[in-house]
Amino acid sequence: MSIEIHDKELDKALESLAMRLNNTAPLMQRISVELLAQTMLNFRAEGRPAWAGLSPAYAATKQGGKILQLSGQLAASVTPYHSAVVAGVGTNKSYAAVHQFGGKIDQPSRKGEVYFKQGKDGTVGNRFVKKSQSNFAQSVVFKARSVGITARPYLPFIAGQLQPEARGAIMLVIDRYVSQP
Repeated sequence: MSIEIHDKELDKALESLAMRLNNTAPLMQRISVELLAQTMLNFRAEGRPAWAGLSPAYAATKQGGKILQLSGQLAASVTPYHSAVVAGVGTNKSYAAVHQFGGKIDQPSRKGEVYFKQGKDGTVGNRFVKKSQSNFAQSVVFKARSVGITARPYLPFIAGQLQPEARGAIMLVIDRYVSQP
């Protein structure tokens, strides 16, 4: 024995859901926008979990601001992308990956100039100044060096997994998408 119930409103809602699930591009677009929002929350919170602090040597030279946000270019470069089956965020900055995953940067030796202020009596100060404020330049050779960069995952992925906060937010996007009439 079976009982069939025909409810025009329910049938219409189920038909609408089936059509939306046949074209998942709008859902993927919403997910990519949420991934962007989660990325911006990571920048605002300086990581979730918190990023490692700056090295004492670098912290001494840094003039205020938050970690990874001195110029704001990295955060501003993050953009969402999507297709019918993919949602993501990315950046075109060449240095982005080393901040996300950590790594080592090898700098070769190079020639350059350093700038000083020379007094009226001919003595040269012992502090570097900007080129525009200088009246004395000296050619130097900078030695080769390696700089270790600590991973500071700003994208909402850690070790190939979504951050818990991002996972929850995306599940909410999916729930809202599925439940809308």
